[in-house]
Amino acid sequence: MNSLNKFVIAIHRILGALLSAMFLMWFLTGIVMLYHGHFPRADKSTRMEPLSKTAEPLPPIDSLTHGFAFTDISIDRYLGNTVFHMSSKDSTADVSPLGEPCKAVVDEARLEKVRKAWCKADVASVDTLDALDQWVPFGRHEKELPIIKYTFADEDAHELYVGSKSGDALQFTSHEQRVWAWLGPIPHWVYFAWLRSDQELWCTTIIWISGIGCIMVISGIWTGLVVWNRTRKKKGSRFSPYKKKWYHWHYVTGFVFGLFCLTYVFSGMMSLADVPTFISEPQLSFKPQRELESAPADSFLLDYRKALAASPEAVSIEWKHIGNIPYYVVKDKKGNMVSYDARDTTVAVLNLSENDILTAVKDVYKKNGVEASAATAELQDYQELYYRVHSKGTSILPVVKVTMNDADEGVFYINPSNGVVRYVDSTSRWGYWMYPALHKLRLPGIVDVEWLRLLLSWIVLLGGAAVSLSGVILGCRYIKRLF
Repeated sequence: MNSLNKFVIAIHRILGALLSAMFLMWFLTGIVMLYHGHFPRADKSTRMEPLSKTAEPLPPIDSLTHGFAFTDISIDRYLGNTVFHMSSKDSTADVSPLGEPCKAVVDEARLEKVRKAWCKADVASVDTLDALDQWVPFGRHEKELPIIKYTFADEDAHELYVGSKSGDALQFTSHEQRVWAWLGPIPHWVYFAWLRSDQELWCTTIIWISGIGCIMVISGIWTGLVVWNRTRKKKGSRFSPYKKKWYHWHYVTGFVFGLFCLTYVFSGMMSLADVPTFISEPQLSFKPQRELESAPADSFLLDYRKALAASPEAVSIEWKHIGNIPYYVVKDKKGNMVSYDARDTTVAVLNLSENDILTAVKDVYKKNGVEASAATAELQDYQELYYRVHSKGTSILPVVKVTMNDADEGVFYINPSNGVVRYVDSTSRWGYWMYPALHKLRLPGIVDVEWLRLLLSWIVLLGGAAVSLSGVILGCRYIKRLF
């Protein structure tokens, strides 16, 4: 047993010397992430224009689809152009109201439109990038190279990145956003262009570092218990046997916060890793939510133009469906959303009954050969834990909860007034407990009490930082002794 203890202590000392600085960075940037947890992005929806400004009359949708069953259709207006986006399982098409293919011509006129749409200030400088940089680090942007970067001469020092192939904004940042990104998301998520440009390599790297970090913490907890067990057997001994300051504080803080360090790093790893199949694996051969939201667009009886007439400030409209129930989702520039029932030719706000929803869900299961007679539906005026987390601020109460009683213990949360669908099963529940519950403290009892969740997050993150800081100092001294 002594040999095993020595081995574990050696592992902790070596891994601590290598990874403590990484852990310290994760905990400190985690505090920033509580308030600035997003990497900047160019949100095109904020630059959309009202569809009512379309010069030419909007055509019947059948004149554009030509009888083809597109599963997804949406319309928006951007840079003075109204575009119908249509897609199916095998093809996609962007067409104008005249039915002509839409393909952006990237010329000076187009670039000027994009610049003015995103920032009306004067341009201070223009650069042409032949490689991805820190603010466009994703591999999907490589097809847009060379990328044009505009730096504006305004107080916020805005920067705009435009792809040379699509002629569209890829990134738009202010000085303040860039500062907070460097203090939070970039180091916390290891969002460095040289690594983040390769999605698979980035995921693998973070998972391996986090996994090895878990071994480091577990060996530290083991070491702490071994030291505590030896210490308690000595008469008159203190809780901490260490007289050297940094050893003492590493032992004390590790004893108090070691388990939290483990759950934080493990849950961070699980934000990218799949739930192991030996823990939980979906038994159904189909994706219930995907199937529920898949239907041909020709089932819409309400003319989309009537829905737009009822919402004159609309900047986009989408064809949606819950099983065989069609509806439109209309959004304005502020992100407000209205859903219109498309089962009739008369304009009416969506208001699904429990029976409507239960029947739609059952039909999907029956179509895929799964017995669904035991499914139940109930209207709830409160948010359950999983619905609360998955709603992402887009859903309102009441909500219809459909319990399937199937092999995956699937549950649907469907909002009857806007059609938003949330689905959870056994695997996604495991994923929830392994990532947001542990990492963001989205736990029962505190998930809805934001001030308490933030307070506990501060305590855990500062405690983890204290353990890591003492680990960094001890690790540096250990490396110094080696050399």
